[in-house]
Amino acid sequence: MENENKSDSFVIHDPEALYEAAFQSCWDHLADGAVLTESGGARVEILSRGEWNHEAGPDFKNAKIRYQGKILRGDIELHRKSSDYIRHGHLADAAYANVILHVVEEDDLSGREEGNALADIPVCRLSPGMLERRAGNICRCRIFPYMDRGQLRSFFTDAGMERIQAKSTAVLETLIRSGSGPAFRQVLFRAAGYKRNQDEFAELLRRLEPYSPEVFQAHFEALLWGESTLLPDPAELELPDPIRSRVRLLWDEFWSLRLTAAPPISWKRDAVRPLNSPERRITMLAEFLRQFSADPLPALAGELRKLSPEMFLKQLRKKLVFSDPFWDTHCSFRADELPKKAAVLGSERAETLLIDVFVPSLLAFAKLDNDPELEKKALALPLLLKAQKNNRVFKNAVRRWFPENDPRLEIFDNAAAVQGCLHIHKRYCADTAGDCVSCLLVNSAL
Repeated sequence: MENENKSDSFVIHDPEALYEAAFQSCWDHLADGAVLTESGGARVEILSRGEWNHEAGPDFKNAKIRYQGKILRGDIELHRKSSDYIRHGHLADAAYANVILHVVEEDDLSGREEGNALADIPVCRLSPGMLERRAGNICRCRIFPYMDRGQLRSFFTDAGMERIQAKSTAVLETLIRSGSGPAFRQVLFRAAGYKRNQDEFAELLRRLEPYSPEVFQAHFEALLWGESTLLPDPAELELPDPIRSRVRLLWDEFWSLRLTAAPPISWKRDAVRPLNSPERRITMLAEFLRQFSADPLPALAGELRKLSPEMFLKQLRKKLVFSDPFWDTHCSFRADELPKKAAVLGSERAETLLIDVFVPSLLAFAKLDNDPELEKKALALPLLLKAQKNNRVFKNAVRRWFPENDPRLEIFDNAAAVQGCLHIHKRYCADTAGDCVSCLLVNSAL
């Protein structure tokens, strides 16, 4: 994983974190169907233990339990003590709003007050040793372990192309309705928001669209920062040079252009990696618009028509590495300098933009233009793009589907195959919260 995706805040340093990591590892091997006892004596059946979340937020996502006659889907959190839930600030953190089970070694919060959010979450007492005795086989899929390499490659490549086609259809609808510029920007801004701030970046784009194309192209950086409501007042916040003078110039430019006053956008920062902060994503967008313009699709399609898919990607990758003297070392205007320099857009994130933004947009443009040759070239791109294996969903999926160190995992050697993995996981595993007994794919094959 590149430096841009790492942060000291996500590295385990202390004994408590080491204990919790070991606890999580034990839970990750818990046999589905295990029956636990809640602190009040009620039965809790673990239909699916969830997917281990190695990022910020609850320890296990997309779990399913049966509790008090109801089936609950949500997240699971593990601690040494139940009071750690409060001490770690989870009650005030929106990222933990969907926790359905709290697993602890020691329950030290007896007599919980009714109405408190924590009182509604069942607590099960278990130690790592007890979990080890209830371990199951992590590989539970009843289809993929029995397919050969060729079958797996075809299956996941086809699934990936189906996912990409679905994305291009959504882009095509906007292309027809609004034109190439708005359609591309819509996909680009949502990609900039990652998981937590997609709606917020969509709101930012909504505030930018009333500006004329000429004004936006000439003043995009000032408009991005101004409409984001993240630009600080240099008179109120002490800023280092040369960023102070830069912020002042952006303010002056924005105030001369602003159409209406708008309330602040409620940017989410809970469970967001510092290097994925809204400020760094806005900087990425500004650099992108500077490099490619606000309506890059016609020019990109023209380049792809002239070049082979391989040469097209080679040239594009050279352009998709963005740096900024201030934002390569900062996550916000107020944050301390980062211990390591991290590019605003490095090669790994650039590859993600290529598969999530460029490919579906170019494919949609080819369909709109009724250009079979351009469509053929656009469909060749996913097979040439690098596999994005650091995706959390991908990691959890292959761990559930295949035995450890299975040599057939080599089939995930391009973006199309990884997109297929994400597609199958979303359509089947996520829909049943990882409950393999209810898997639609397995049952349709029986």
